[in-house]
Amino acid sequence: MSSTEVSGDGNTELIEVWRGNGELEAQLIRSVLEYNGIECMLKGEALRLIYGITVNGLGEVKILVRAEDAERARKLLAASENMVECPNCGKPIQTEDRVCPSCRARFKK
Repeated sequence: MSSTEVSGDGNTELIEVWRGNGELEAQLIRSVLEYNGIECMLKGEALRLIYGITVNGLGEVKILVRAEDAERARKLLAASENMVECPNCGKPIQTEDRVCPSCRARFKK
C-alpha cells in the first residue's frame, strides 16, 4: 500500500472519510480537505499511480483524516459534491461558480 503522511505523534487515530476508484477524484477531494485546513492521507495500491487501473479494487483509494477532523471532513465532502478544480489555479470551486474565490479567474457558464 502506498500513502502520504498526516503529521502527528505516531499514535494519531486516522478515520476513513472517503473511498473510491481513481487517483484523479481522490486528489480533487484531497485538495478540498486541505484547502479547508484538514490534513489527510491517501491510501491505496501503488499500482493506481502507475497504470490508473480501476479494476476489481486495484485503483481503490481511501482518504483518511485525524479522528478529531472526521466529522468536519464528512460535512465538507457532503457539501462539496458539486466541486471541481479551477483550471487556472487548481483550487476547489463550486461547479456553478463564475469566479474562482482563490485566483479570481472568470468562467463562462
